[in-house]
Amino acid sequence: MALYRLEVKTIGRAQGRSAVAAAAYRAGERIRDERTGIEHDYERRRGVERSEVLLPRDAPERWRDRSELWNDAERAETRSNSRLAREYVIALPRELDAGERWECARAFAMESLVERGMCADVCVHDRGDGNPHAHILCTTREAGPGGFGGKVREWDDRSMVDSWREEWERRANESLERAYERRRTPDEEREYVDRRSNAERGLE
Repeated sequence: MALYRLEVKTIGRAQGRSAVAAAAYRAGERIRDERTGIEHDYERRRGVERSEVLLPRDAPERWRDRSELWNDAERAETRSNSRLAREYVIALPRELDAGERWECARAFAMESLVERGMCADVCVHDRGDGNPHAHILCTTREAGPGGFGGKVREWDDRSMVDSWREEWERRANESLERAYERRRTPDEEREYVDRRSNAERGLE
């Protein structure tokens, strides 16, 4: 069975965290936090395979610059305990090659997150240790031509997490099926992800 993982986390000031720092670390870049004046430099970080900022249709184009996006996200929050970003950590199937893994992660981010109105910063990591995965850092406010609007509380519902888990299972398995078909992999050698727990699958 191919490995399934989709974990949703929040990044907030109450935890002493910064969305700018989180974005710099995941992308392996150097970004200055304009609110605090701190420069977060992770340019020497290894294992960042590919990254891209994806935007909803009406979002400002300047947000394709990671620094612009996350500094604006920080400025939009004024409270000391504000939630700054939501992060999705997904395990990418080892059965896919690097290009296929990137397309799989990007398609999930576009379909399940950006089309719901989030800005999504997608970073794929692979250090060659058998654990390819993606970090998708998303904004918590709706995006429009003038910048950030209000918080979207629907994105905090438990039912949304269940939907995202189901959508990632479907997206990963569709990518696996296409790869298997291209390679003419025998049916008995094909593996797919399953979001259910071992108990739900009747396994010890």
